[in-house]
Amino acid sequence: MSLADAISLCGNGAVLMGFFYALIDIFKPHLSPEAKSLCAAWYAAGWWLFFLAEVMKGEPFWSTVDGTIAALYTRSWWNNRPKGRGRKALRELGDKSRRRIQALVDNLTPSPVPSPAGG
Repeated sequence: MSLADAISLCGNGAVLMGFFYALIDIFKPHLSPEAKSLCAAWYAAGWWLFFLAEVMKGEPFWSTVDGTIAALYTRSWWNNRPKGRGRKALRELGDKSRRRIQALVDNLTPSPVPSPAGG
């Protein structure tokens, strides 16, 4: 087995994972955004591996076909990728924490004991 054949087998595995997520997207549409993103990501990874294997084998026609399909799935993944909801939630939590601390500081009475910091 050559390295190109091994890479092609890895591409088969990735495309099968993409097919698995495509089935999830079909039968459980409420998981749709995440499933579409994962489906396109696995398909793109698999087709890029196919492309690499065909380039290593020296097949110009199939490498062109595989590269085109890989580019299309990569574009599909890029358009359906998660928009960073987790990072937005962390930023909002940070804003909420800052507002709470600021409210506590605003409600504090000045200390009767002078502090070295001058406050």
